[in-house]
Amino acid sequence: MKKRSLPSCYWFIIVATLGFVTVGLFLLRSNVSRYDRPIENLADDEKSTPCVFRSHLDGRCVDSLAEVNPQLVAVMIENHVDARPQSGLAAASVVYEAPVEGHYTRFLALYPSDEKINKVGPVRSARPYYLDWLSEWSKPLYMHVGGSPAALAQIKSRGIRDANEFYFGAYYWRANNRFAPHNVYTNSDKWNTLLRKSDYAVVGEYPRWKFVTTTLQACTEKCIQKIRLPFLPPAYNPVWKYDATKDQYVRWQSGQETRDETGSIVADTIIIQEVTEKVLDDVGRVALSTLGSGRVTVVYSGQKFIGHWKKDSVSDRTRFYDELGKEILLKPGKIWLEIVPNFITVEFSEL
Repeated sequence: MKKRSLPSCYWFIIVATLGFVTVGLFLLRSNVSRYDRPIENLADDEKSTPCVFRSHLDGRCVDSLAEVNPQLVAVMIENHVDARPQSGLAAASVVYEAPVEGHYTRFLALYPSDEKINKVGPVRSARPYYLDWLSEWSKPLYMHVGGSPAALAQIKSRGIRDANEFYFGAYYWRANNRFAPHNVYTNSDKWNTLLRKSDYAVVGEYPRWKFVTTTLQACTEKCIQKIRLPFLPPAYNPVWKYDATKDQYVRWQSGQETRDETGSIVADTIIIQEVTEKVLDDVGRVALSTLGSGRVTVVYSGQKFIGHWKKDSVSDRTRFYDELGKEILLKPGKIWLEIVPNFITVEFSEL
C-alpha cells in the first residue's frame, strides 16, 4: 500500500511551531538567567518592593511625583520640663535631638509643608549646629523664636528662609495656659499662609538617604530592646523601647512613655551620632561638631549597625557608613537622630 505524504501546508505548520517553541525556550532561559540571581547582585530597583514614588524625606512610598521632594518646614521645639507635653512632635517625619546649654535637649523637627497639623511647639530659639543640619535639606522654611548671636548671624549670611517669631509674629500665637517662654506655637495653616507669599514659595531639591526596600526580617538574637541616652539625668535621659508588635521604638522620658498632645512619640529608625562638644561662654552655650566624621550607631527592627558618619560641607547630607565603608540603609518611616557628645555612654540593652 502506498504511503501518503503530508501536504506541504502541514509541514509549514510543524516547522513554524518548532521555531516558536525554540524561541520561547531561549527567552525563558534568558529570563531565568536575569532574575534567578542572588538578590545582592540585583540593582536597587529590581529587588525593591513595588513603590513607584519614594519620598526623599523619610523613604516612605508616596502617591505621586509631587510628594517625592516635598516642600519642608523645620521647627525648633523645646524639651524643657515646663514645655511638656509638646505639640506636633509625634507628627514630625525627621527629628534631630541635641543638647543646648546646661545639657538639656532641644529638637529640630521637619515636616512636609502640606501635612495638616493643628499645633506645633513650644517653639524656641536657634543654635548654629542646627543650621548645619537644616542646610542639608535645601531651603526649608525655618521657624524659631530668636536665637544665639552666632545663629542669628548665620541665618542672615546663609540666606536661610527665616521665619523668626520676633519679626513674623503673625504666624505664631502665645498660649495663655503656659508661662513664657514656653508658650509659643505655630501650625500648618500659619506656615502655609507664609509659604504662599512670593518670596517664600520655593521648593528646593535635596538628596535622600538610602533606604531598605525589601521586607525586613524579624530580629531573633541580640535584639536591641532599649537605648538609654543620658544627656542630663534624670529629666533629660530618654529611653527608646522596642515594640516588636509595631516594629517601632517608643520613646520614654522621666520614667514614663513620652507623649505629645496627640499621642506617643515613636521612631522607625534611630541614629545615634557621636560628636565633639565645646563650651563657648559663661551662659553655657556649646558648639557641636557637625562637619568631619565620627562614630555612629543605627538601630531599627531590633538590629544595630555600627560605623561612622561623614559630612564634608555645610550643605552636604550627613552620610552613615558601616565598618566596611558601605552606606547603611535606613528603615523608611519616622527617623530620629540623637546627637550625643562623644563622652556620653549610650547604653544598649539586648534580649
